[in-house]
Amino acid sequence: MRWLVGAIFVLVISLFTGMGLLAYAMYDLLGVMLLSRKLADNWSAHLSASREMNCDQVKIGDTVAVVITLENKSQLPVPWLLLEDLLPRRAMIHLPPNLQGIG
Repeated sequence: MRWLVGAIFVLVISLFTGMGLLAYAMYDLLGVMLLSRKLADNWSAHLSASREMNCDQVKIGDTVAVVITLENKSQLPVPWLLLEDLLPRRAMIHLPPNLQGIG
């Protein structure tokens, strides 16, 4: 938000002082900021992730396969994405841990 206010402030000052090149640069900066905000909102609204396991109940020592599916429901591709899947903290604080992650 501070960047937006600062860019608008510099734009107004440059228009009043007649600095056309600086005003053009601020128009470009504001356009890039608004476009990136719109694209980020669109990408985050249309992404969904789901987690599936190969069994519902397991015994101690069994191995469970977990598959994570990420779906983009938008027509726009997402150029970069960071997806993290974490084990719960309470499962990892004991010695030995209640759960052990492989891979």
